[in-house]
Amino acid sequence: MKALLSAKAVYHCLSALEFLMQQISPSALQQNELSMLPLPVGMMSPDRSTCVGRNGHLFLLGGTNNLEEQYGKADDDPQIIDGSAAWVELLERRADLLYSLGCNYLQMIIPEKTSVLAHWVPFDINPPSSMYRKLIERVSGIERLRARTLDVYALFKTLEHRDECYRKLDSHFSVLGARSVAVASLDVLNLAADIPSDISRSRFLHADLGPKLHPEMKGENTFTLEADSEAKFSSGLISQAPILPPDGRHVGIKRVFTRNDAPIQKKAIAYANSFFERGYSPAGLTWWFARLFREFHFVWSPELDEAYIKRHRPDVVIAQTIERFLPRVPAA
Repeated sequence: MKALLSAKAVYHCLSALEFLMQQISPSALQQNELSMLPLPVGMMSPDRSTCVGRNGHLFLLGGTNNLEEQYGKADDDPQIIDGSAAWVELLERRADLLYSLGCNYLQMIIPEKTSVLAHWVPFDINPPSSMYRKLIERVSGIERLRARTLDVYALFKTLEHRDECYRKLDSHFSVLGARSVAVASLDVLNLAADIPSDISRSRFLHADLGPKLHPEMKGENTFTLEADSEAKFSSGLISQAPILPPDGRHVGIKRVFTRNDAPIQKKAIAYANSFFERGYSPAGLTWWFARLFREFHFVWSPELDEAYIKRHRPDVVIAQTIERFLPRVPAA
């Protein structure tokens, strides 16, 4: 990607941004008294992982997964052909295992915000990435995989509110986006439940991309459920403290929730990542599934744990991945 701003321009932008951030008082952060800062489209973060897009959005481009490179690969690249074939083999093995155990199975594939909101990205890309496209193409040709796969890119493209499905200063879902995926997940699983939809109350949420531009760009105001709806939907919920791995990493975190009067009287386990998270916010999918199922286990892992599944005997198993992780095929 060609640099859209000179090094001198970036320096002056960051200097101005630092001055502006110094004017923000701690009380403003606590009271949600923040407004969008005027930043030039195309400005890159100092580590070149994040780009300022249009309409106030920040977009992840670099980092350890190098999204920019993924968007540049051709559909017939050998890595794409071999990688997508390896994914299909993995999904077949997962289906064999889970069907043999009597589990309902959902494979969720989440696209990058950069793919869904490409019209706000300040350079040309052909979304989704070639690996995402090729994998969906292969899955679409296998009935039992197609029937149990939620292609969130395709889902969001059908929604009138797709521009509101991701937060502006973050790479993850908004509350509206997370709810939309939760609803679609139940459809794939052939399950039904009433899910509250009155998302109109302002709430401050921390951001993962904002601090890459400046450490004080900590988050943004977003909309969440009205307090009464949230309280009713959360009634009877019991959550255990997260089990943290000894190495301090995210992978390996577990958290279990129970809700005896949940609308779906089944047990579910999700093998997922930060798009689910530990259930603290309705911008994450764990928050919704913990309230929908009688018992819900969140396991932060790209791989399924056969022994854990056999020990807990869930009715439903959800496996989730994100577009940027597709070049690395899990072992199980």
